[in-house]
Amino acid sequence: MRFADGTTLFGHYLIRNFFLEGWKSLVPPEMQEKIFSRIEARLNRTAGEKGHVSLTIPYMVLDGVPVF
Repeated sequence: MRFADGTTLFGHYLIRNFFLEGWKSLVPPEMQEKIFSRIEARLNRTAGEKGHVSLTIPYMVLDGVPVF
């Protein structure tokens, strides 16, 4: 996924509703605002330099047949 900047990334429907809370759960509640503000600022700087911010979400699908 490609975003104009970090602010856009954090505001995107899928990120807000399916990923952000999980990411925030990795950081103590009293530090979440400070940490995520810094992350957003760094992403915004990167977007300013590169013209966008990219986010990839890796996944794997396994399809198999049970062998008994």
